[in-house]
Amino acid sequence: MKTAMKKIALGTLATLFTLSAQSETYSFSVEIDSRLGEQPLGSTVTQPMNYPVLGVTDATKIGSYCLADGGSNTSGFDRAASNESNSLCPNLKPDFFKVQFSGVKGAVLNIDYSLLVQEKGGFRFAYYNGNQYVGQTTTQLSTTDGTVEYRMLSRVTLIDKTQVTDGLLDFTFDITAAYQ
Repeated sequence: MKTAMKKIALGTLATLFTLSAQSETYSFSVEIDSRLGEQPLGSTVTQPMNYPVLGVTDATKIGSYCLADGGSNTSGFDRAASNESNSLCPNLKPDFFKVQFSGVKGAVLNIDYSLLVQEKGGFRFAYYNGNQYVGQTTTQLSTTDGTVEYRMLSRVTLIDKTQVTDGLLDFTFDITAAYQ
């Protein structure tokens, strides 16, 4: 009988605690000023990648290259003064690629880039160091004018004289940018 009394007493206590519980729902408002799409991300090529006519003679050595990095190709691939045998563009200054992104001042920008090694017509197109260049970088648009510049450097290297002919060779690279 004592066990039955204890169960009744515990049941009564649980009922007392339940009767004293309270629940409230509170609400508030947040005003949103959506400016999405008002200032899209823009891009303008400020300097296209531009190589001079690349010269290949019987004296031009395999491994000679022309570098589009802002310099003037004053030394050849063998570190000697550039000439027709060790450079595809002795003492010339090819233009590297520059693009200017514009958008919301101070916005963070993700830039994906891909310059894969490409071989055509006896030449190899690659990043300025001779390798592929693939990855991502994060930068911020200027807080003053909402712009930022991105550069792509490259080089063209002679790899096989037996495939060289006159004409144009087309190479590609990709740059994608988006607001973070």
